[in-house]
Amino acid sequence: MGFATAARDFTFRISEDWLGFLITLLITTVLVMLAARIVIDRAGFVGSLLTALVGNFLFFLVLGLIGGFPGLILGVLAWGLAAALFLRTGWLKGAVIGVIVGILASLFQWLIAQL
Repeated sequence: MGFATAARDFTFRISEDWLGFLITLLITTVLVMLAARIVIDRAGFVGSLLTALVGNFLFFLVLGLIGGFPGLILGVLAWGLAAALFLRTGWLKGAVIGVIVGILASLFQWLIAQL
């Protein structure tokens, strides 16, 4: 009986994590689309989705490997590189999109915490 309960809890935990990941990815994609419309006046869903997925992966990879303020700066530049590739813009505008997404995501998290 203990094994069955543990297996059920593990399955529920995996589905809960995937659902949270997909919701976070969808929200980040919408924020990327909004920021891209502000900075470069164009954005598609697929490019924004790929930017959110690869950009966040690169950002946290660089931040985890280097850490501190230099890791943060290099992480933003890595995010800008992903945005430049998938949104077809320069890396500096991509980095600006990344900073705007970070600000909007922080604001969104603050608003959700107030509920």
